Amino acid sequence: MKEYLGATNFIWLDGVPGLDITDFHIDGFAKFYDQSTIITMKENDLEEWGVPNKDIQTLLKAKMPWASRIST
Repeated sequence: MKEYLGATNFIWLDGVPGLDITDFHIDGFAKFYDQSTIITMKENDLEEWGVPNKDIQTLLKAKMPWASRIST
């Protein structure tokens, strides 16, 4: 990915096997706002959409090399 897109880090979410959540594209609940900010839903909203707690924590703890914060 780095060679083609310049990507150096990935946010990998496990999803839930056998449920639609595995087909739920991350861009539906998380966006890169600028070079240092990821915008996502509040934790309880992510839970309501069926995002597993492990994935929520992964998302909320995600860091980009240049990032200073995640906005919810």
